[in-house]
Amino acid sequence: MHMSDRTFDVALSEGSHRARLSGELDMDAYDELSRTLAPAFEADGDLELDLTDVTFIDSSAIRLFAQLERSRDDGAHLILRSPQPQVDRVLEVAGMADLGIRIRRSDDG
Repeated sequence: MHMSDRTFDVALSEGSHRARLSGELDMDAYDELSRTLAPAFEADGDLELDLTDVTFIDSSAIRLFAQLERSRDDGAHLILRSPQPQVDRVLEVAGMADLGIRIRRSDDG
């Protein structure tokens, strides 16, 4: 089904302001995630990551999100959209909101 046996996927949109992530974002995914998202570090303005299909994240994904937030311009933020409950809990425990990262839950409307 997949070209490789990796357990995650990332698709960066045109303009590098949106990306859709899926699967397990762990240590194994970190290098390729940061490589694929590299243009987003350079892009101005908000960056939105759709986490709808992400089933697992660990500290390496948290670190990447924190780096992306720090790379934003003044007034711009990383926005994490529609995390599943188990992913949302990790984001909350990790204090993502304290870093300025916005979490848009699907039930926020």
